[in-house]
Amino acid sequence: MVSTRHGWRYLLLLAWFVASIAPLRWMLFALAQPTHVVQRMVLLVLAAWGLFDYLCKPASPQTQPYALPIVLAAALLAAVARINTDIHVVQACACLLLLYALSATYLDAQTWRRRAVLLLVTLLCLPIQAHVDAHLGLPLRLWTARAIAPLLQWLGVANVSVESIIVTENGVADIANACSGVRTLWYALALWLCGRLVWPQAAAARWWLAGGASVAIGVGMNMLRVALLVFALNHHAPPLLAEMAHASLGLLALALVGAVNWWLCHMPITTPAAACAATTAAPTGMATPARWQAQLLLAITVASVALLPMPVRRTEDAAPLRGLNWPASLHTEAVALTREEQDLVLGYGATVAQKQRFNLAGTTGSLLVVQSNNWRAHHAPELCLLAQGAHIEQQTRIATVNGSYRVVTLQGGAQAAITWFQSDARVVPDLGTRLWAQLWHPQQRWSLVTLVVEGPASNSTIQNLHQAVHAVVALSL
Repeated sequence: MVSTRHGWRYLLLLAWFVASIAPLRWMLFALAQPTHVVQRMVLLVLAAWGLFDYLCKPASPQTQPYALPIVLAAALLAAVARINTDIHVVQACACLLLLYALSATYLDAQTWRRRAVLLLVTLLCLPIQAHVDAHLGLPLRLWTARAIAPLLQWLGVANVSVESIIVTENGVADIANACSGVRTLWYALALWLCGRLVWPQAAAARWWLAGGASVAIGVGMNMLRVALLVFALNHHAPPLLAEMAHASLGLLALALVGAVNWWLCHMPITTPAAACAATTAAPTGMATPARWQAQLLLAITVASVALLPMPVRRTEDAAPLRGLNWPASLHTEAVALTREEQDLVLGYGATVAQKQRFNLAGTTGSLLVVQSNNWRAHHAPELCLLAQGAHIEQQTRIATVNGSYRVVTLQGGAQAAITWFQSDARVVPDLGTRLWAQLWHPQQRWSLVTLVVEGPASNSTIQNLHQAVHAVVALSL
């Protein structure tokens, strides 16, 4: 016969399952994709292990003393994630945190804290590569491009860094997702967490030191790898040699991470005071299990999360695209998008995708406006310039009351590009700021604006062009 305590544990697990149906459905769908075979295998092992531990391990007589507030806080987090965002990975993380919080109702405090490592490994295995590449990979790419610029100058390679693009005398290098270092950091973090599982008696300070060293090694080795690849590209190295160096330096970084974790974590606590504390410390917690009223309250609270409304993303038809009302002073003329431009901007819910020729008081050029509430429809403006064969010389930022925009000098000063991202009247100069806005305001429309001015342009001409286009785009949002 099932004991009363086991019965309450079954009830809490059932309540969690009811509250987490939507995130679980997404995880099953995403993990079924062929690209997630490794995550699928690891998560299956962790799920079987966790389920066995939750249902079969005897409950500790001294449970986590703050189990009730921990579960209530986790349920509140799951409710907020369900109401405020439609990002599946955020809801999945919240539901896994809720499951971990529920385990506090039958584990002692020390054991419960150690299970946090398993939670982190599980979160690492979620299919979140696209979000990681966007929200972590892009900042790392931008930082790497800026960080290695002085190193390349020291090596004798003159360069200009714009966004994630590095322009040298003999070539153009775009630091892509594969060179962001995200994958190296992912494996380094996994090795660090596994170090805690292999050496659980390692001092916490040494383990955290190993974690900091792992991150530093991952970022530093990736910066060195990108610098060497750009250096090799500038000197016309064979592509095969560059590919071999790319993979070898990544493996070397992971080997260094493993060695540092072994060196810092494999030795147990050796001081007499620490050894005495480790052997004599008793687990803390409540001597008696929670009352059935509290267990029932937890089950009802957790299950009620499933009744809360979820935001639904409004889908926008990509065609027909809306037009913009340009002022007569710009003398605009529509131009068809090239195949490269269509591949970059269409297919991601763009509501405006216009290219125009303009003539403002004798200043001629072209402008491109791409409007969407999906960050995937946008890109670094310099990619379009490079696709058209432009050579980037330098870039400056100009501040306005609505934000900053960039002016990029092209073709030795023969052309200039004016670029920004705009939402209502707000203007930001880079893709990273626009991308982070997707997290807080997923329905907010943004426009990517790029103007290419033919011939030298004075500061007053640039400001007049920006003001004219800014006003039109603001009215369309």
